[in-house]
Amino acid sequence: MLDSSSQSMIERMYQEAIHAFGSRNYTHAESLLKRVVELVPRLPEGHHALGVCYYGQMALDQAARSIRTALSLKEDADFYLNLALVLQAAEDVQGAIDAYRSSLRLNPNSPKALGNLANILGRLKQHEEAIQLYQKAILADPNYVLARSNLAFSLAETGRAAEAIELYQSIGAWGDAQAAMRNNVMWDKLAHAESMYLRELFEKKPTHLASWSALLVNGITPDLERRAAFDCVGSTLNELNAPPLCTATRIELGGCRLRIGYLSSEFYNHATMHLLAGVLECHDPSNVDVRIFSYSPRHEDAFTERLRATKIPFTDISRMTDREAANEIHRQGIDILVDLKGHTQAVRLGITALRPAPIIVNWLGYPGSLGHPRLADYIIGDPTVTPLQDAPFYSERLALMPHCYQPNDHKRELPGEIKRVDIGLPDDALVLCNFNNAVKFNPRMMDLWCRVLKAVPNSVFWFLDQDPAIKRENLNRELRVRGIAPDRIFYSPFAPQSEHTTRMQLADLALDTFPYTSHTTASDTLWAGVPLVTLKGRTFASRVAASLLKTHGFHELVVETDEAYVQLAMELATNHERRNALRASIASARRSSPLFDANRFARDLEALYHAILTDYNLPPAARAATVAAPGLHA
Repeated sequence: MLDSSSQSMIERMYQEAIHAFGSRNYTHAESLLKRVVELVPRLPEGHHALGVCYYGQMALDQAARSIRTALSLKEDADFYLNLALVLQAAEDVQGAIDAYRSSLRLNPNSPKALGNLANILGRLKQHEEAIQLYQKAILADPNYVLARSNLAFSLAETGRAAEAIELYQSIGAWGDAQAAMRNNVMWDKLAHAESMYLRELFEKKPTHLASWSALLVNGITPDLERRAAFDCVGSTLNELNAPPLCTATRIELGGCRLRIGYLSSEFYNHATMHLLAGVLECHDPSNVDVRIFSYSPRHEDAFTERLRATKIPFTDISRMTDREAANEIHRQGIDILVDLKGHTQAVRLGITALRPAPIIVNWLGYPGSLGHPRLADYIIGDPTVTPLQDAPFYSERLALMPHCYQPNDHKRELPGEIKRVDIGLPDDALVLCNFNNAVKFNPRMMDLWCRVLKAVPNSVFWFLDQDPAIKRENLNRELRVRGIAPDRIFYSPFAPQSEHTTRMQLADLALDTFPYTSHTTASDTLWAGVPLVTLKGRTFASRVAASLLKTHGFHELVVETDEAYVQLAMELATNHERRNALRASIASARRSSPLFDANRFARDLEALYHAILTDYNLPPAARAATVAAPGLHA
């Protein structure tokens, strides 16, 4: 048994460790706590504190072991709660669920355990139980604002959008409110919600909104987009505080090929692969050593068959934790890791935050800055989407392709034969179309489309069907209040890419969305030979269609004001000769335009990778704000 002086010494060590941990001096805290449990091996609080200290350093296996040791000595709700947090970080979902339930068995009214368990169940689409848990958490702590916000999300996911929006507004979660309004085509208070959200960003108030949704907000600027992106991860991504795996400040190839790693979850029949497949096939193996890192399991479809035929090494990291995945990427000696996801859905930014490669590049998936310099060193753009004057608005340095940053597949099928009667479109009508998800729609663009519809009496508008059905109902209501009868609106179900592109030919004219313009959809539209009228704005996402049109040789379809948009649309809708000439030119340019030349794109991209390497190897103070591929002078 310890004497009183030893007990006092241990208590001082324990308190000093807690203070060191609070100051994020994890090494000192760990050293002290190891000594404490060595002296008092049956002290559960010591083992628990050591586990929490390991968790602060993202040493998850050691953290779980220490907390389990504490639990073997004493069952405690907080011990189970922190074990759940560790297991959640280690992506042991079932283990985390079990630990949260054990914590709640001992403390049924723990707001944090209730809320965190609900968060996991929500991600597993078990929203009904999640809703019940959030409601219990709010009863236990009426000031638990995050639980209210997450409850609203689950309500929206179960078709209770109106309740969700009301709840978001009640807690001042304007970013989430405007996103829910847009996602469900509930626009009555959208302008107010957008205005309040922009004010939050401008005043640097925390919003925690998924930054992808910020790209859809009317009035968003590049600097506010960067702020939204930083806000999305700055206080929530623990890996940003972990020591980087790779600390190299230079890359010496030594006669070896530049090793490129592509990181995504979408290496299958998905919009990303619709764009990227041709580039992967056209990479020159004598110039670059390409590797694939996928955090979704390998699918089986035509695109995965093409990828398999390239012989590019494919590493399935879907069952690895972020740290394990980062370690694997680091082990393979990747020089440039290309993040193809960014701030999109189901992302794993923890992998790139751990810095598994000396250079990380943001490309293709997310049209904007990732907001934090640790997440990417460069962003691949082009002179249209990322003009030089916008460099200060990016946490990354700009890396510019000579034409368009967005590739296309050189092997995609030419559109087949089809008639309007085959899909129920009227033969004698002027068919306007937009095939984006309604989340990109807004009152501003709906007003412009309806002006064109009213000015051209025999015109109809063609959309993709919207899911859930409430979106279609609300979209029809918005058209109706603008004076457009239901018999002038047509919908088609989602279809495979080749089938969809074939039927797109039946449209006379495509009218683009704004401020998030068409991306893959714009490429599909041009491949189908359909003219696309687009607005060019200030942000990356609002300039993508403009870049595609310019690269394809049709800059005259790009305008910069609402009035010019309507006037050009009406001119093309009524001038059959000009419209038909445009259609023929757009279609004939398929095989000569840089836009659909995957081999040329791959050569330019490889040259840009080498330019990035050259820039990176300079002293930091000498690195440029912008790097350009040969053929483009930055």
